[in-house]
Amino acid sequence: MPVRFSTEVATRGSARTVADRVDGAAAEAVRAFLRLVAVRARAHASGGVLQARTGTLARSIRVFVRASRGGSVLGRLRVSRRAFYGTWHEFGLPGPWEIRPRPGRRREAGERGGRHPALRFVSRAGQLTFRVRVEHPGLRARHWLESAYRATLPGARPLLERAVDEALRA
Repeated sequence: MPVRFSTEVATRGSARTVADRVDGAAAEAVRAFLRLVAVRARAHASGGVLQARTGTLARSIRVFVRASRGGSVLGRLRVSRRAFYGTWHEFGLPGPWEIRPRPGRRREAGERGGRHPALRFVSRAGQLTFRVRVEHPGLRARHWLESAYRATLPGARPLLERAVDEALRA
């Protein structure tokens, strides 16, 4: 979700040094904004919106900011590949689909165990259950990242304006 801000600045002094200070301040403001979004997204991934199991999704959120000459600042919030399922939770998955057990490894004759062609899980009622197959109903979109962004967005403009004002006063 791109956000665009534009600011016109009239000041005295060397235009290049002022512009460099404003560019640096804008990059820092974008970085600060994205850090706030990341904090909220981590809270959403840690039980606020999604049910946390291992914390991998929350730990995989990173902030990247790149400023180019000419005043353009590109900020990104990324979720690492380790938490590939974050996209599934954000946008959902259509269903239903069938889940079957993986084939068990073959065992030598006389060895205990053998193949386990069944899924084993604890049901909602709390009972140990075995099934040959189950149907997953699909995954609804939860928008854990977008909601963090939208909740933090109203504070972006004041953050940028404050950073630019401080850069102009310096």
